[in-house]
Amino acid sequence: MQTELETISGSHTIINIITNDNVKYTIIPSHTPPVISKIVPERIQVVEDRSTGSYGLKEDIVIGIEGQNFKVIRSRDPETNEDLTNYPVVGLGAHTHMDNANQGLVLRLNPENEGQVEIYRNKTWTPPLPGADMVVLDSQGNIIDGTVGKDMGSKIIITLPKSAGIRIPASSVTTDLKNPKTWPVYVMNPILGSKEPGYPESNDNVSIMFIDLKDSLPPSIDRISLM
Repeated sequence: MQTELETISGSHTIINIITNDNVKYTIIPSHTPPVISKIVPERIQVVEDRSTGSYGLKEDIVIGIEGQNFKVIRSRDPETNEDLTNYPVVGLGAHTHMDNANQGLVLRLNPENEGQVEIYRNKTWTPPLPGADMVVLDSQGNIIDGTVGKDMGSKIIITLPKSAGIRIPASSVTTDLKNPKTWPVYVMNPILGSKEPGYPESNDNVSIMFIDLKDSLPPSIDRISLM
């Protein structure tokens, strides 16, 4: 195939372009924005630590975030030549781009040591939370690990044990349902070729509440069946 180019001076240049129909390639975007549609539960019960004034989890909890395009990227670090697996960063009431990230929980899986859940505190990642777990699943319940065909999920499952010692500041906790304090839920997908997460995405209709009602939380109705 030939292409003719006309320059400003009026001269013409013929360029021969060689093609091969058997050679194909796929363009992989460096970043895919996640979509959040739901979080369960929407309320996380906490109890006050009177010695510090902060709050901790009342019990072990499993949190599920549903949506689309939860990206996992497996790559090799060009500096250390070590394998890296970058998972979405999850923000419950805060995210890593905020100066007040300590107002909620910002969690990730360590890219170098899979299975180790870390929390973002004071602009740095803390040592792994003992007993915590985070996993990305597709719509069929398969684990997404960044390998070929397993790099995009629709659910993030987070397990946080009470014993992990997670702390929530009193300013973020609802103690009166007449004055609820609801907080956004964020997901930050990894960027191909970068160690930093992408921009945080949220949904105005999806929020979370850290709540302490002194054991007076009213019962909730999940489903009504008519006989």
